[in-house]
Amino acid sequence: MRRSQALVRYCLVLGVGLATVSAQEGPVSSIDDNEFVTIHQWPVPEEFRNPTEDHIEERFREFYNAILRMETRRDDGSFGGPTGNRYAENEKRSYPSAKMHVLAGNVDAGMRFLQAEDQPQNPRDNVHTKGIDLYWAFTLKGQVRKYFQFGHLMEDDYRERMSEAIDLWTQSHPRHTPHPEYGRYDPDAQGWGPNRFGHRQVDGRRTDNLYAMSTTSIYLFAEASENEETRQRAKSELLGYVWALYNIGHGEWDSVAYHSHIVAPFLNLYDFAQDPEVKMAAKLALDHFFTSAALKWQRATFLGASKRDYGGGSYHQMGNGFTHFFNLYFQDHDDVHLEPDQVHAMTSSYRPPPAVRALAAREFDRPVEILATKPQYENWHEGRSDRPRNFETIYIGRHGGMGSTLDPGGNGDLAPFRVVLNRGDRDTEVVAVAPDRQLNTKRRGSQTAQYKNLVVWMSDRRDHPWHLYRTEGTTMEEHDGITFIKSDRSWLAIRRHGLGDFEDQEMSGRRSMRNPSAQWSIAEHQADWNLMAIEYGEEGDYDTFADFRDAVLGNGNLAIDAEQRQVVFTGANGRVLETHYNSENDLPVLLRDGSARDWDDPSEWALWRTTGDTNVVSLGWKEGHLLVEAGGHTFEARFELDGFTGPSITREQLERERALTATSSFENR
Repeated sequence: MRRSQALVRYCLVLGVGLATVSAQEGPVSSIDDNEFVTIHQWPVPEEFRNPTEDHIEERFREFYNAILRMETRRDDGSFGGPTGNRYAENEKRSYPSAKMHVLAGNVDAGMRFLQAEDQPQNPRDNVHTKGIDLYWAFTLKGQVRKYFQFGHLMEDDYRERMSEAIDLWTQSHPRHTPHPEYGRYDPDAQGWGPNRFGHRQVDGRRTDNLYAMSTTSIYLFAEASENEETRQRAKSELLGYVWALYNIGHGEWDSVAYHSHIVAPFLNLYDFAQDPEVKMAAKLALDHFFTSAALKWQRATFLGASKRDYGGGSYHQMGNGFTHFFNLYFQDHDDVHLEPDQVHAMTSSYRPPPAVRALAAREFDRPVEILATKPQYENWHEGRSDRPRNFETIYIGRHGGMGSTLDPGGNGDLAPFRVVLNRGDRDTEVVAVAPDRQLNTKRRGSQTAQYKNLVVWMSDRRDHPWHLYRTEGTTMEEHDGITFIKSDRSWLAIRRHGLGDFEDQEMSGRRSMRNPSAQWSIAEHQADWNLMAIEYGEEGDYDTFADFRDAVLGNGNLAIDAEQRQVVFTGANGRVLETHYNSENDLPVLLRDGSARDWDDPSEWALWRTTGDTNVVSLGWKEGHLLVEAGGHTFEARFELDGFTGPSITREQLERERALTATSSFENR
């Protein structure tokens, strides 16, 4: 029986005073006689916490102990030393290593590293901040937790110097203040340092994860130094960002490479912000990030489409930073892998809501279909909040699932399609296809259409053959021109048009997706317009694979009008997906059992919407109300900015936005 969860409500209105948060004192961790570490996480008031359970916390401790041993101990059990250096933004790796040494009991070595002099690209870079690096976004993320949670372990003179540097740096907003040594942008310089971007005092790159690192750090350091004008300006930027999450979506959405990078700075904000409105906004941002991670979490394997996906290990179980980081919370896999952002997870009090954990564990009636939208990547620009860019379908079955997204053009780091098939009680297999040699690229002229367990992927390209990827635990066989791929309780049937037979091919390097044991096949083009139609089947709908195969062969059908570029795909269970290729913008006509989707209809723009009669997750377009129901738990979160209608916080808006009333609330049942 699950421990019942009390209903928690908390609402905030601008104008309340700053909360009092005591600085941490004493050791940051305790170590017992068996060298088992217990980290003393930063204290956060109960009204900001999601419920958790003892067995989850015990597993959390077991995982971070394994990570600490992996990072800090030599083969003989003795301590090594922090790895990495302090050059430019290399603290992204070395600061987490040093903190893990402190947590594991190697305090002197870890603190020596954290207080050592920075190694700037140029001595002029940090002279205005007393040699303390407050420029690089990745470094700032580490400086924040170093200052607040590890600061009492610093030597007095270093702590005082860092405090003075923070005060100097936040006298005005660093993103809008020229660097005193450079003063202007230098178009002839290379790289991302202040020698090139001298018109600002902070790494101003506007990818979501880097923006989160810099803006949360500016806010927290301005709050600590009591530079109120800078604090208020950073607060406005953060509130606008969280508004966007809850109303138009996350621009750097579901990134296999960067999702943990954006969680970590919001863990900083959640732990260390004193303003209760900002602390609640940080909590609700984290609730949103963890909900999106849980939706794509299929037994520590990434399910469906992803933005900013560079391949790598995103096509097998526990193969990438996303799965390494979130396994601390979702706890699906016994193996642990080091990911630097884990140090923020270990030391933070934040835990995802029980309903979100249950969503990741698939504790709801399945199968279920969730329709989603994603905004333009640079969603802060004028007009980018007018409508979504991507239309996504996620099908979660009893024993796996599949997901795809529509995109109106080319998208170089968008992985449009991925299938996960469960194997046994804990393992998974991954299958993906693409009309190209890159699975993680959306090419202009290729279009996906999905209706629950049916997907049609069309292409008008012939420059590369179609590629089929599958992990080694699957088997493949042909029947009457249809390719079947089998795991133990879930299967795929793939039909082709305008393509030859599949032929095995070896892959290496980046194209191997860092999984050298994966199986690759290619199908050569035989027509200018070509496609694959993919059907997912599983136990629960069919008793055996043979029953699925026979139903596909007997009941399924793929009707093609090549001249009009129209497809009618009938599944083995009678479900019908009809799609017409769109040569204008890659958003095809899509009919599901005869019912058309209209991409221009705002009722289709919900950020998450569960189809059918029961809800698993929902978040309407510009409604600001998230609802997750799974595992017998209900979680609701709201974020609103009165009078605010767009994601951008421009300089002209700043004074007006400061006067807005923001309401943040959440409920856990």
